[in-house]
Amino acid sequence: MKRRIPVLMMAALLLTGCGNAGGSTDGNGGSPAAEQSAEKPGKKPSLFGKSNVSLDEGTGVLTLSGNLTAEEVQAYKSNDSVKSVVCKSGTVFPEDSSNLFREFDCESIDLTNADTSQVKNMSSMFLYCNYMTSLNLGGIDTSKVEEMDGMFSGCDELLSLDITGLNTDSVTDIREMFYDCQKLTELDLSNFTCPNVRSYNMLFCNCYRLKSLDLSAMNLAKASDMSQMFSGCSSLKELNLGTDEIENVAFTTYMFENCHSLEMLDLTKFHIENVAFMPSMFTGCENLTTILVSYPWNPDHGKGSSNVFYGCEKLVGGNGTAYDPEHTDWTYACVDTPETPGYLTLAE
Repeated sequence: MKRRIPVLMMAALLLTGCGNAGGSTDGNGGSPAAEQSAEKPGKKPSLFGKSNVSLDEGTGVLTLSGNLTAEEVQAYKSNDSVKSVVCKSGTVFPEDSSNLFREFDCESIDLTNADTSQVKNMSSMFLYCNYMTSLNLGGIDTSKVEEMDGMFSGCDELLSLDITGLNTDSVTDIREMFYDCQKLTELDLSNFTCPNVRSYNMLFCNCYRLKSLDLSAMNLAKASDMSQMFSGCSSLKELNLGTDEIENVAFTTYMFENCHSLEMLDLTKFHIENVAFMPSMFTGCENLTTILVSYPWNPDHGKGSSNVFYGCEKLVGGNGTAYDPEHTDWTYACVDTPETPGYLTLAE
């Protein structure tokens, strides 16, 4: 049974990058987003009174009803007899629904009839649902949800995901939300506004098959941590960061690492005045030819950062400075001019 490697602390991330990490920390060195104390698989606990969860052994359908408790649902964690999960009308989810379906071995979960109007925490809700290919979120109410970090993390067999019905107005944490969703080819973020989110750490990390991302509806003005945000998105060819001025970012470590398919990157709304670290920010972007910026970056803001452009073999600055494997550090994170050679191009 496949399981993911536990998340690592920021010190390890600075050395390895998203592809080897599988976890995140916030910009201030906080605890990993998807790190939760996990119960070891064991016998189903005894439940007193009438259970709100029942399994049809013949069909493998796990039916939820009534006022759920996390213990009732998690009793079926890692139970390979569960093939699918459905909800009866009026099924009320607990306020803390974090880790609710963590490590479920089922192939599908349908929450069409779920009442989630009182839920505040959906952190790691479907974490490590390694075999799930279908997830129906229906019209679930997320208006009170504050935490969605690691919500779909590790759902590496999930073929599609409709999140257009998710209300993110109250959400403050979405780190690792789609981490390792390896089979998703598209993601509609048109209703994904996230006005109160500051850390986007590893948000789309290792989404290998995503070909395009449009973040224009997302409010990135408050973003402070974008480290590993797109790391490992090797098929990503089109990226729209929207029209917000992104002025508060402090961490961009491994932000675009191994985005092999990117050819042009528009960072005209991206400012680095507050950036403290940018090591390996563009590492492995082997087909990237142009990085557009709107003003002359001062590379001193990322002073000391190494391998910023490592492996960007096709990258050329606006004045014609071509990639040189001897010059891949922070000193070349500037607009290319005759006086200051660099790999950035000033947009007209």
